[in-house]
Amino acid sequence: MSPKFEEIRRHYDRLASVYETRWPSYNTVQIDWMRRRLPQGLSAPAILDLGCGTGAALSDVSIHYPDARLTGVDGSAAMLEKAREKLPDAALLEKNLEDDDAFADLPAADIVFSFSVYHHLQNTDRHLQLLNRLTRGGGTVFFSGFAKDGAVMRMADGLFRFRHKGVHQAALPHRDMRQKIEDVFRGAEIETAILRPDRFWRIQIFKIVKEGAAHA
Repeated sequence: MSPKFEEIRRHYDRLASVYETRWPSYNTVQIDWMRRRLPQGLSAPAILDLGCGTGAALSDVSIHYPDARLTGVDGSAAMLEKAREKLPDAALLEKNLEDDDAFADLPAADIVFSFSVYHHLQNTDRHLQLLNRLTRGGGTVFFSGFAKDGAVMRMADGLFRFRHKGVHQAALPHRDMRQKIEDVFRGAEIETAILRPDRFWRIQIFKIVKEGAAHA
């Protein structure tokens, strides 16, 4: 595991016990947006969450798809322990999210999540390429993270990089992120929004539907 990812792991191990109560609106606003846009007509989809944390998104989506095959991946063992409390039947795996080789054994999924992960990683393009590879043709990706739009979020991005070196790499403006997504997911249908859970945060979120026929 790289030294930088080890810092991220330790950071979230410390936060695991308070994560869901410390930023409740930040997390729930993303899940609410996702829930209203879940694909219909899937009976037992394979759902993969990269950076699943405490399992909140997988737990929520399992209500909509009770027969879904759930897989969650995170770098923090402590966060995964919290996820197991909600999801005893899910496959929950501890992996370095920056190590593409760690995902060689994972099959492509019908629905893939990456919520609030990219700003921790050193290479956003590589993460988007991984999401593309792990999503079936016609499948759906939900992707989110900080939006470096507006003076407050630009200042916050600089502050986070100073205070949390190795944990917070950098955020991107919404327009730049959309361009990166379009470059990787050629021909995909893209829906996007800026979510404002409070006066401070700006969260960019995307629904990306890949070309191809979706699996029933």
